[in-house]
Amino acid sequence: GSEEDCEALQSLKRNGLGAGEDGPPEGDGGVKKQYPIELVADRHVPLDLISFYRHIFSSRSSFFALYHQERGDWDFSASPWNAVPGTPGSYSREVKYMSPVNKSVGGFSVGPKRTRARETQRCCLCVGTGSRVVVETVASYLDIPYGDTFQVEMRFEVRQAPVTDPALGPAGSVSVTVRANVKFLKSCLFKSMILTETANELRPAMDKWMSLAMSVARSEVSVLAPRKVPRRSLRNSDPPSGIVVPPPDLRLAAAVLADTDPALPPASHSAMAR
Repeated sequence: GSEEDCEALQSLKRNGLGAGEDGPPEGDGGVKKQYPIELVADRHVPLDLISFYRHIFSSRSSFFALYHQERGDWDFSASPWNAVPGTPGSYSREVKYMSPVNKSVGGFSVGPKRTRARETQRCCLCVGTGSRVVVETVASYLDIPYGDTFQVEMRFEVRQAPVTDPALGPAGSVSVTVRANVKFLKSCLFKSMILTETANELRPAMDKWMSLAMSVARSEVSVLAPRKVPRRSLRNSDPPSGIVVPPPDLRLAAAVLADTDPALPPASHSAMAR
C-alpha cells in the first residue's frame, strides 16, 4: 500500500487497543501492570490466527454462548461487532447475561441469588509481522452487593505462534494469554475480599474457557453458524452496513471482523501464516 497505508498499519500495531484516554500501556510490563492477575499464560491452541478469531470471537460463533452456559449463566446475548470510529481495525460489541450468585455467611444466603451482567468487548486484529488478536473486556455486575464500586477488566491476547509443538497439531497454532484486573470505581471497605474472590472465580472460569477452545480446535464442538451471505470481495462490493473500510493493508482485518472473504493475492495470505 501507500506510505500512508503503511503508517496506519504501524500505528495500529504500535497502539493496539485503547485503555482509557491515555492509550494502552507500552510493552509487556505495562500490560502486566494494568492487568496484574494472570489467568492463562502462553497456552497453545492448534488453530491459525484467522481461524481462532472466526471460531472464538466472530459474530457467527456461538462460542461465548456455550461458554456462559457451561458457567451456569443464562439469557446470553451479544450484539454484532461495530467499527470504533476513528480507530481503524478496532471493533466493539455489547454482551449481556444473567449469572448466579452463590454467597453465604454462616449458612445464610447473602444478597440476591442472581445478577444481571453487562460487558463491553473491544477487539483489534493486527496483521503482518507480529500478527495478533487482542480483546479487552469490561464487565459490571448490577445486582450484587457493592457491584457499583468495581468492574472486572480482562485482556485476551492471541498471537500467531512462531514455533509449533508437533503434539499440538500442524504449523499455524496460536499462543493465548489472558490477564485480568479489578478496577475500583469508588472507595470500598471490602476491596481485599472482592479482589480475592474475583480472582478465585475467574481462574476456574478461564479453565472452562480454554477447555472449550481446545474442543473447538479439535473439531469436537461446532460453534460456527452457516453464512448468511454469499462469499464476496470487499474490493468489488460495498462493505457491510456499519463497517468502515480501512486502508488496503488493513482490509484483511476488517474482512475477518465483518466475516466476509477478502480477495487478497496469495502473497498476503502467506504473509499472515508467517
